[in-house]
Formats: sequence, C-alpha cells, structure tokens
Amino acid sequence: MKGIYSAFDKDVSVNLSYNADDLTIAGVGNKNLSLKLLLDGESSTEVTHAKFNYSDKAVSFSSSSPSGIYVIESSQQTALSVGSESIPKSFSLSQNYPNPFNPTTNISFTLPTKSFVKLRIYSILGSEIKELINSNFEAGNYSIVWDGKNNEGNKVSSGIYLYKFESEYGIMTKKMNLLK
Repeated sequence: MKGIYSAFDKDVSVNLSYNADDLTIAGVGNKNLSLKLLLDGESSTEVTHAKFNYSDKAVSFSSSSPSGIYVIESSQQTALSVGSESIPKSFSLSQNYPNPFNPTTNISFTLPTKSFVKLRIYSILGSEIKELINSNFEAGNYSIVWDGKNNEGNKVSSGIYLYKFESEYGIMTKKMNLLK
C-alpha cells in the first residue's frame, strides 16, 4: 500500500504536544492560546474545537482530515507570523523594530519562493548568540520575535548585535541595539 491518506470516515482524535520554552522564547505566554490550520500558505482557519491543557502543554481536537500544518498563536503575540498578503515578488530583509529595543524586537523578511532559511544573532565580536531559524519556508511574508536571550535561555547584555540572514538569495547582515 502506497500513499498518505488524510481523510477518514469519522472524526479521529488528535493530540499535539508543544514546548512551552519555545513559546517563552517567542515572547508568548502559556495562556490564551489558539490553534490554527494553515490552508494555502497565505491563509489559516482557527480550529475552534481545540482544547488546550496548559499544565500538560498539549492541545487536542477531533477532525476527519487531521493532516496539515498547525500554528499555535496567542492573543498577546504571534510567535512566528505569516503575512496574509499576496506572494512577494522579491526577497527582502527589514531592519528590526523597534531598534533600539528592550526586551524584544521583530525581524521581518519576505521570500518570493520556497527557500531554506537560517537566521542567527551574533555579538559585535562575531560569536553566535542565538539561532532563531534553521528550516524551510514557503514563499511569503514573515516576522519573528527575538527576546534578547541566547541559545541557553539567558538574557544577553546591552550592546550592538548583528543578525545574519542566509538563504538561496544570499547572505545579509544588519545591526541592532539592545538597551537595558
């Protein structure tokens, strides 16, 4: 038997676990969460019958077609948002905002086609501080939050930091300033 089947005659129960540390890194708390199903890379629909168990860091729901990409969002802030505008015609990396920042900043970029993306934060001396992204992305508009913490989860000191974006479109580096 070959292939992947994503539709069932009856609803099946789906249980997903999430890492609360990932939510914290993105500046999102473990409360007031919602689950959305990405439809076509540009739009999503809320899974209205999703039930969050905050203490177990899990979400459950029933569906007859459970396959797809699910995104956990907060009413406070989206950890990684995908813009709803049409597919961009060119690549861009925006200056982080706010800049200077304390304690969080947003880094936005656009991709005209699917691409493998790396986004890392470096000290002014060139030491890697934080790896924010290391994965494939569909074409679209994206924004990610950096919370001023390093890979170990510790807050970094005030100063100038660099963010380096790598994709098939090249490598770009920009400066940002963390003030405390």
